Amino acid sequence: MLRSVGITRPLRRGLDLAQTGAVEQVVASRSHRGEIILFTSDANMPGWAFHFVLTLRRVGYEHWLLLADADATCDALHERWRPMETQHTEAPLSCAWSSYPASHPGWQKWQPGVPKVFKLWASRWWVAHQLLRQGVSVLSLDTDAALFSDVYPLLHAPPLGAHDVLISKNGDASGSLNCGFVYFNLHARGGGGGGGGRGGGDAEPCGQHRCASCVSGHLEAVGSEAAGSEVATAGSGRVVPAAEWAALLLWERFALFLGVDRASLRRPPSSQVREGAVEHGQCAPPVHGTPMPSACPPSTRCMGTCMP
Repeated sequence: MLRSVGITRPLRRGLDLAQTGAVEQVVASRSHRGEIILFTSDANMPGWAFHFVLTLRRVGYEHWLLLADADATCDALHERWRPMETQHTEAPLSCAWSSYPASHPGWQKWQPGVPKVFKLWASRWWVAHQLLRQGVSVLSLDTDAALFSDVYPLLHAPPLGAHDVLISKNGDASGSLNCGFVYFNLHARGGGGGGGGRGGGDAEPCGQHRCASCVSGHLEAVGSEAAGSEVATAGSGRVVPAAEWAALLLWERFALFLGVDRASLRRPPSSQVREGAVEHGQCAPPVHGTPMPSACPPSTRCMGTCMP
């Protein structure tokens, strides 16, 4: 049984996880036996968050982190929780927030159509990836979930324990995925137990200003045919656990959204391109027929022009 009540240390102030060393502080204070639970709340959801905290504690779990949308939200949640400490002897909350990816300039291109809570949900996957890079498995839950007993024996034993990532499905006819329950298991099938930081390896930190370069490095991987639970990253000398790689893909979904030039979507395409079309050192012309006079090395991809 995994029981962490009375073992982990609380975070008594809002912590910006985008700052250097903050994720390491969370792992040192809030994780237990290589595990941490992550859930979110904004200022409109204190009741849900507080009930979920009590639910986790009744199961014996204190290795969790409440991810809020702002430092002010953490302060407000702490203030509203204080009677639980003074009148009912409950332990303090452990709340953190992340200025990134909410500070990403790409959100401005989609305003005013992006609710603040959507940025919080996007932050959950970025934060999950950072925690995984520090060598802890992450159980990401929505606060409308309910745990009645220790779930880790089920997650670690066959057949579930053989999987790097577990995602729940909706119960309707669609059979679509429901990200209210996602478990990133670094130890599936003996998968090595950790990406960067405490888990070993010489990974370069992926801070808020380096995500693009870290993403491009991680995605140069062996891919779905990688053996076991690890993905070898080309050029880095680092083996990335599959659970960490999957969390990065979830975050990449939002990163691609933020990187889109919305204005360009209103313009019709100027040409169609043919990827991989290299003929005798020449870029094949675009489909609309305009010739491309420049020469490309035979190993170069051509996307309607010579690619470096």
